[in-house]
Amino acid sequence: MKAFIAFSGETSRKLAAQIREWLPPLLPGFQFFFAPWDIAKGTTWRDIVRKKLKSSGVAILCLTKEGLHRPWILWEAGGSARVYPILFGMQADELAHGPLEQFQSTEFRRDDMLRLVQTLNALSSAPRVTARKLLHAFEGSWDDLEKNVTGVLKQGAKDVVGQITGSWWERITSHERAAISFVQIRPIPGKDTLRLLGSAYGVDGKQRAQWESQVVLVDPAKAQLAYLWEGEFLAAPEERRRGIGVINFFPSKKGTIDAGQGSFEDTNMKDFYASKKFKLLRATPREEIIMTGYNERRKTVLVKKKLCELS
Repeated sequence: MKAFIAFSGETSRKLAAQIREWLPPLLPGFQFFFAPWDIAKGTTWRDIVRKKLKSSGVAILCLTKEGLHRPWILWEAGGSARVYPILFGMQADELAHGPLEQFQSTEFRRDDMLRLVQTLNALSSAPRVTARKLLHAFEGSWDDLEKNVTGVLKQGAKDVVGQITGSWWERITSHERAAISFVQIRPIPGKDTLRLLGSAYGVDGKQRAQWESQVVLVDPAKAQLAYLWEGEFLAAPEERRRGIGVINFFPSKKGTIDAGQGSFEDTNMKDFYASKKFKLLRATPREEIIMTGYNERRKTVLVKKKLCELS
């Protein structure tokens, strides 16, 4: 029996490599194919992947939230007779309403993974491993696999936090006084969290307000950031504003994070409460230099330009 191990995204690839290394000793009746390991250098990999997928009776999908809906993983899922998704850092109900919902999935935990291995063993065309030997092999290797997978997931979380740091344009789509913000997301030295600093500008390119986060919570698995903020309009510093905001970042096909969208609540004594939406786009290094400098004319010109681009 041939089995195709599929992945989508860098964290998913590292997890798939762990599965590729772990399964062969448990299931000697299978021939496992994992593209990064099993394709010779210099070959046309697309053709080989297509042929291997077509000839495999089983596809094992290593799924993370970041690569869940990427076209490549969905294409690979549709190319095999039997599809077995393994969910890392997520639960089965998160597949709801998506194309992968139809497949009975396996959550990465001891009992569920044991059932998966037992199911695959029953499909083996070669002499199957006895239930006793299979359980013994599973028990002897599970702790190491779990440790390695946990390490990969933790590193993936750090990678996400690292990718969302930097400078961003926050185009507010439901407010007129401050139409766009230049937002800096920075790590706090000595603490495992982030800080947001924002300067809000009007349609004339002039700064209208400033704000900063008080508390920031990051969910790396969802590429989501929630924060409490407090700020003021420069013309009325006594008019303190505060609220809660949420940003959902969008990993690109290449795995980088350069865009997002979100909303925030604005609570104050004048309007009492308002909910505002925005879209987010990463600032270029040149734009960051201008916006963190002291030339106000250059800032105004750039802000007006970004307002047009992001409208």
